[in-house]
Amino acid sequence: MLQPISSLAIGLIAPTSLLLNPLMVDSSVVNPSPLNRSPHSSIELPQSPPLLIAHQNVKDGEVSGRIHLDPDDSPFAGQPSFSWFHLYSPDGAITLANCNCNLLIYDSQNRQIAKPELSETEMEGHDERPMTASITFPGAGVYQVVLTGQPKEEGEFQSFEIAVPITVRP
Repeated sequence: MLQPISSLAIGLIAPTSLLLNPLMVDSSVVNPSPLNRSPHSSIELPQSPPLLIAHQNVKDGEVSGRIHLDPDDSPFAGQPSFSWFHLYSPDGAITLANCNCNLLIYDSQNRQIAKPELSETEMEGHDERPMTASITFPGAGVYQVVLTGQPKEEGEFQSFEIAVPITVRP
């Protein structure tokens, strides 16, 4: 089901090789340059671990949206991370009222380690109530957050599976 994590680029990346289905990440959040040099000199910068962003625009078929994890899109190991999921179909917002949705968390060995409960929360500046969850990652490393959904009423929207890689800080 999930692909093992193999290689990552340096900088802000959209690791599409890790994502399920024809999931796409908004190219505006991608830094395609693999160079590890300062734009102002020819001096090479020290290598740093890859940074995967969690505040991502996502798409699977006709379903699109945005996913965010706190704090600052880079959660800490052992601490609850408030997470939200704004999803839309061509007919409008996808919410728990119209979706049988599940949230699953996988470790770097593709083992399911959690199934956080989804709820909805009013958020300032948003008309719709996004799906939310509290996720506690057990340790530092790379995980996959997988959100799946089927419409409660047939034809309301296309079933989807969205997977987002998350790097958790120690």
